Amino acid sequence: GNAMLATPVAGPLTLVKMGTTPIISKVYSVSSNGTYGLGQTISIAVQFSESVSVTGIPYLQLETGTQDQKAFYSSNLADDTLLFTYTVSANDISLDLDYLDTSSLISGLNLINSALGIAANVTLPNTGAIHSLGFSSDIVIDTTSPTIVLVDTSSADGLYGYNVLIPIQIQLSRNVKLAGGNLLVKLNSGATVIVSEINGSIIEVNYLTQEGEQTDDLNVVSLSLSEGASIQDDFGNNLSLSLDSTNLSKEYEIKIA
Repeated sequence: GNAMLATPVAGPLTLVKMGTTPIISKVYSVSSNGTYGLGQTISIAVQFSESVSVTGIPYLQLETGTQDQKAFYSSNLADDTLLFTYTVSANDISLDLDYLDTSSLISGLNLINSALGIAANVTLPNTGAIHSLGFSSDIVIDTTSPTIVLVDTSSADGLYGYNVLIPIQIQLSRNVKLAGGNLLVKLNSGATVIVSEINGSIIEVNYLTQEGEQTDDLNVVSLSLSEGASIQDDFGNNLSLSLDSTNLSKEYEIKIA
């Protein structure tokens, strides 16, 4: 009889992706170790075990105090390394910046993949452990504003006339610098003293009395900045210009007449 030949049966084909799953090998700061303040930017790198590609905008959830901030993906630092950017916001604080926990890399639905399209395992190293951000880098976040600690003078109590120099020292909680303009110091004698240079933790206010100025108890009424001026510490935090309302008059009795 005739031989019977088997006929292949057509069916769906299943494609199997061959390759490994990318895993996170290290998280570190590209920005220099140190202290960062309000408005400053920190670049954070997440390195994988192999080359990866990104769609969308994944982010890192950081531990920054009361309000935990996000570092958003900005670019690839290398084929296997993603770069995230964090801008320090008001009230952020950290003695050693780290992400929130091992699940803090939020990548959505397969936003990070290998060259073969295999979704990456985005589990981060344990916080504080080897290869974590906190272990690899020493980044401090400090958004505390410098403040006025004391308003003082080397002049003795008494009555002062015109054309007399009364030096006033405004002591601060940390070093600051004046840039872009002047500090205007308003006194209750009617005078406004212009300060054009500040570099340190003491503001020197040299008040030369003028005819027509008078007060029974000298005091600093207010501090203000000329247009475009700023007074900041080394971390970019602005000096608080708030004053104790009785500053000089609390400790001294200086009369101008």
